[in-house]
Amino acid sequence: MASVGWSNQEGDCEALPRDAFFGSGAGHQILLVVPSLDLVVVRFGSLLDQVDSDPRSFHGRIAAISSNR
Repeated sequence: MASVGWSNQEGDCEALPRDAFFGSGAGHQILLVVPSLDLVVVRFGSLLDQVDSDPRSFHGRIAAISSNR
């Protein structure tokens, strides 16, 4: 089982809180956690049509959630 993980501890994405982190695994399952926003997102389900395993592809989505809070 392959997995990918990412953390914003170094502030790689300025639009996101530094405590944001992400993980993905088999079947394109996704775990996204932003403790400072009391946010946990989990995706279970069938495979996605197009997959980008690069966690940076989620920065915009997380930033949109952060700015609406």
